[in-house]
Amino acid sequence: MKGTFLTVHDGLDSIGGNKILLETGGIRAFLDFGINFKKHSCFFAEFLKPAPPGVHDLLQLGLIPELPIYREDLVPSDLHLPSDQPADAVYLSHAHLDHCGCAGLLGLQTTVCCSAMTAAILKGMQDVKSESPWEEVVYLSRRERDEGGTYLYSGSEAYSGRSSSTSRGSAPGWNTSA
Repeated sequence: MKGTFLTVHDGLDSIGGNKILLETGGIRAFLDFGINFKKHSCFFAEFLKPAPPGVHDLLQLGLIPELPIYREDLVPSDLHLPSDQPADAVYLSHAHLDHCGCAGLLGLQTTVCCSAMTAAILKGMQDVKSESPWEEVVYLSRRERDEGGTYLYSGSEAYSGRSSSTSRGSAPGWNTSA
């Protein structure tokens, strides 16, 4: 593919929920990967949340794009996503959930790029409250499939960090040089 392309997967008709894919020179990078609260509130309320821990419901309701970019441990075996190239990186502008709230769903091969302040705020938010994969941006609890391969649950491996190249001694999988 020659040229530079922008695809707005979400956030065009609302404030927040930004998921903008930039493709150029064989590189695919998202600019933000947030929660669209307008769409989200059509299906969920404070007391009613998506069925944890996978991405199936979110995809079916159109709350996240149907792309091969999600953590393997969150994709049930009966869900088949397109097989084109996953995202290389996601650049988070800041630590508001409408800009970064879905970043915890991204595959571990995706490097998360943000400022050191944004990384510190995200870690603080996760340390205080982490109930779902949405909130697992800095470190995560891997999910395992049941014997049938359909349902996901938190397994014995407690926490893993994102493994990728880092800069200036930042947390694993984080690039805070931006």
